[in-house]
Amino acid sequence: MTQRAYVLIAVYLFAMGFLLLPFGSEWLRLGRFAKLGVETRGTVVKTTCGQHESFSYSYRVGDRTYRGGGHGGMGNPECRDLRPGDPVRIWYLPNNEMASIAGDPAGWKRNEELTLAVAPFWFGIFFAFAIWRELRAKPKTKTSE
Repeated sequence: MTQRAYVLIAVYLFAMGFLLLPFGSEWLRLGRFAKLGVETRGTVVKTTCGQHESFSYSYRVGDRTYRGGGHGGMGNPECRDLRPGDPVRIWYLPNNEMASIAGDPAGWKRNEELTLAVAPFWFGIFFAFAIWRELRAKPKTKTSE
């Protein structure tokens, strides 16, 4: 294999590690919510649909009120359909009641799993083609004078 092919392989592996670490850590966080989370009802406080389709909400656990932010979907209406005062489904962690997520964490986790499965495949096609081209390239020879 050529040195350039090795460089392309190294770039692919670095890119996958760089991209998958944040997605992988989110997958682990969502797994905790899916396994340990407790569902409760929250109330939309403010919508900021122009900023990543997000909204803020409040929810109560016992005698305490907490606030969080999330996105529409996964069992909740889409952000554009929400108004302050609307009810939303929230999951919180019983050992850290301040930690919460809007929408079904199992659904968000499946969405993250799809990203983790598809991204390396599509990036891999590009890099495999580049490596294949590099390996098929004829080596350049020096001409004698």
